[in-house]
Amino acid sequence: MKIAKVYQPHTTSTGNISANILALCCCALTLLFGVVGFAVSLVLFFIERNSGLVKYYAMFSSVLWVAKTVLNAIFSMFQGRFSIGAFGVFSFHWGGSILFSLLRLLVALAVIAILVLGAIQAYQWKVWELPLLSNIVFAICNATEPAVYTGDGPVPPGCEPGSVSFGDATGQPPPSSSPYGQPPQYYTNAPPTQPYTQPPSVQPGQEYLHAPTQAPAQTPVPMQPPEQPSVGVPPADEPGYPGH
Repeated sequence: MKIAKVYQPHTTSTGNISANILALCCCALTLLFGVVGFAVSLVLFFIERNSGLVKYYAMFSSVLWVAKTVLNAIFSMFQGRFSIGAFGVFSFHWGGSILFSLLRLLVALAVIAILVLGAIQAYQWKVWELPLLSNIVFAICNATEPAVYTGDGPVPPGCEPGSVSFGDATGQPPPSSSPYGQPPQYYTNAPPTQPYTQPPSVQPGQEYLHAPTQAPAQTPVPMQPPEQPSVGVPPADEPGYPGH
């Protein structure tokens, strides 16, 4: 067993999850579901952009499933019955020649062992290289669009753990197609308050640059005491005057 490369922890462009988990799923799906896992791994190989680890194990499990299917078809032809094992690597059949039945069983066990070991290595961020199988996988990976992170050097922007990836090396969101432009940005925290600045001191005599306009003074009018009502005193010639 040869380890060709060890990747640093990074995330994928497909779902923004850890790349070792998605690479492990490629092997596990092919092991358990056969043609369904093969289809899922093949789709992941073409849509994944960030992780070279995911692309490797997606094609690794796909090529292994195709090789197992071809061998099963050849053995079935010699046995007089045809079966490609479309529902997993466990689909081997007894019948016909015992030799080819044993060969089918050995192929199934070998594929199970390779996929289990490949899943373990994928979870540990390691590229497991097999002499013939990996040569085919590397040739296909080199003939297609390379991933952003191929395991060489530091993890590029947009692929770091915890970053939000949009499938490109910059990690920036695509331009909005809405006619209203980008949605408004809101503060996640309150903005910092500005420090208090004391106003400059005022020199004596300069309290007011412009004196306020005062209303003209009015001359107070002296108030006259109210007239006292006259007490009715009868005239001297009328009755009731004192002295009469």
